[in-house]
Amino acid sequence: MSKILVTGDTHGTIDFDKLVDFRRKFKNAFNKSDILIIAGDFGFIWSNEPDGEEKWYLKWLDEVAPWTTVFIDGNHENHLRLNAYPITEFCSAKAHQISDSVYHILRGEILKFDDLKILCMGGADSHDKEWRTENVSWWPQETILPSDIENANRNLAAVGNSVDYIISHSLPNTVVKQVFHTFEATPSGELLEDLFYNIDFKMWITGHYHHDLNLTLYNENVRFIYDDIIEIYDDCTEIKFVGCGG
Repeated sequence: MSKILVTGDTHGTIDFDKLVDFRRKFKNAFNKSDILIIAGDFGFIWSNEPDGEEKWYLKWLDEVAPWTTVFIDGNHENHLRLNAYPITEFCSAKAHQISDSVYHILRGEILKFDDLKILCMGGADSHDKEWRTENVSWWPQETILPSDIENANRNLAAVGNSVDYIISHSLPNTVVKQVFHTFEATPSGELLEDLFYNIDFKMWITGHYHHDLNLTLYNENVRFIYDDIIEIYDDCTEIKFVGCGG
């Protein structure tokens, strides 16, 4: 079985050094059949036209990184450009192929690796829109829509409403409030409530919050991930790679 890795936001070049460092330390342990999943805010599909920086880093992920890169979308993506890529299939999930070995998984799709099933749900709501410019530095399509949840429910019904992991960028409002008490509820967080309470899963992994935490919330395992790079298994154990992350 392929190795499945997960890490948090890269924000384009801002938090990319963790991948460079990880590759330097562990390059001989992985190959392109292995998958590294970024839990939102990939951030390289950003400007309205591909620029030199974007091309350079995508080439690095294709030719230097010894893994295949998969990401869900966060709130810091150019959603107009991202959603213009043609749809293909990757590990049974609908996806946009960004480059030779970089894929964006559509909201509500389920990645399947042998017996391991991962529900992917991108999307989140920015709290800093007043300092950004619509369709230049934030995009209305960042917010999770009812149609995204409907797609998830259709795919979940096909697997008995049971997955091993849910990987999302944001979390249900009630869950976030247990950790960040001043957190303001969001439309995306409201739509995620039914998934959390009505779907059978072993662990929920989330980016977005810039923390690395393992918690039990409402009797469910929730893994906040940011700097850490972990390998996950079908029994929902993990290995954190020593020397990587903050």
